[in-house]
Amino acid sequence: MAGIRALLGLFPKTGDYESKLNTLDEEYKELMAVKNSKELHELHELEATVNSEEFIRKKKEILSLRFKQTDDYQKEQQYKKAAKSADIKLYYKVMNSSDLRNFERIAGSADLRTYNDLEEFVKSAEFLHLKKESKAKAFKASDEYVRFQDYLRLRKSKDIQFFEKYKKSKSLSNFNQLSGSDRLKQFEELEAYVKGDEFNKFKAYCLKPPRKRWMESKEFEILQDYELRKKSEKIVWYFKYAEHKRFDWHRRWTLTFKDEFSGPKLDKKIWLTRYYWGDKMFKGSYSLSQDKHFVTDGDNLLLENGRLHIVTKKEDIKGNSWDTSYGFISREFGYTSGLINSANSFRQKYGIFSAKVRLNAESKLINAFWMVGNSMVPHIDVVKAAKKISFSHAWGDPKDLKSVNKFSYKRGRKRLANDFYIFSLEWKPGKLSWSINGVEVASTTSGVPDEEMYIAFSAGLQTDVNGILPARMEIDWVRCYQLNELLEA
Repeated sequence: MAGIRALLGLFPKTGDYESKLNTLDEEYKELMAVKNSKELHELHELEATVNSEEFIRKKKEILSLRFKQTDDYQKEQQYKKAAKSADIKLYYKVMNSSDLRNFERIAGSADLRTYNDLEEFVKSAEFLHLKKESKAKAFKASDEYVRFQDYLRLRKSKDIQFFEKYKKSKSLSNFNQLSGSDRLKQFEELEAYVKGDEFNKFKAYCLKPPRKRWMESKEFEILQDYELRKKSEKIVWYFKYAEHKRFDWHRRWTLTFKDEFSGPKLDKKIWLTRYYWGDKMFKGSYSLSQDKHFVTDGDNLLLENGRLHIVTKKEDIKGNSWDTSYGFISREFGYTSGLINSANSFRQKYGIFSAKVRLNAESKLINAFWMVGNSMVPHIDVVKAAKKISFSHAWGDPKDLKSVNKFSYKRGRKRLANDFYIFSLEWKPGKLSWSINGVEVASTTSGVPDEEMYIAFSAGLQTDVNGILPARMEIDWVRCYQLNELLEA
């Protein structure tokens, strides 16, 4: 039943109502654009990252890190302890000493080689026997005695005395013992590590204040990026309205068909410009027996300023007429008009079917926005302007016209003519509702169709007229919607 606003004809101004619809449409498109944007996708990825167990663990690790608790600290302590040990200190003292260099110089000298050879000779059994058995005079005159004197001279030299003493020293013994040892190798590896860039960078990092460490981390940079993105104007707007009730309608309905009539010519892929059965049976146009006009095949359709005009003219023409008793017959017509329908491109069961239409004020002109299937009934007039404007629905057995039932709600034509209004039908299982500019004017639960129907717009005459032609019915746009739950089903 129509509400008080509909009964009083208190409809919102079409421009205001359409502007509100368009604004909501554009806002919802923007909402969906943000929802599907790379920006929001990346934000969700960042959100998942900063809330992940790994990220939280890493942040805690950065803030709680202490150098004394690290393996590197233990290695540094091992190195310091070893560096202070007596044998390591002595090793490096010897390694860098002049004594060792002198010892190594003597070790490679000719004098030492001569001394060693002579020492071996004077300690040999042969020499000792000769020295013992020979008379002193004879021994002194021998070559062996000369070699013995050379040995005594070399043994008294500073180099040989130093060499022999240093060779037996604790310092050299320690040096030789550590050289090539695992202990020295381990110490040198530790030293190389604690003096390396990697260790010192890590140590310096560990010794920074925890807050400073955190603010210099990659994780902090990720968190800042997330916080900055979350505060962007577009994202804040999206989350404010993502679940807002103002878009409840858009979340439930999906646009399934539209034509804005903004092109240079009518889209013949969408529209038939003759009755469906004429197109199907003989690829031609026809009118109904009660019509005074002939429906031309597009000749009375005009696209102008983004609107479709269906023009009814005073014009003599011969054409086909459908009579329920005789079928198709040829006859003369004194008028022409036009129609469009979506029978070959778009049919739908249930949904919202809307069009912005300007009805002609002349009461003898019939303008209609209607729906039908493959039979005469069911038939729905979303709006029909004759003597009055009606919102109606017929149903029953198309083979028995006496059985056809009808629901109709009517109101005066002048109030709704000569200006644009948005006429809509909401068709749900078990209910039909008609509205003007969003205000419900009629509804019924009787005979609700459950088959697919197509949409049509037409204009014409069923009585003779004088002086009012040519006359136009104007359609600015048409849009159809379907419930998402039915699309998904």
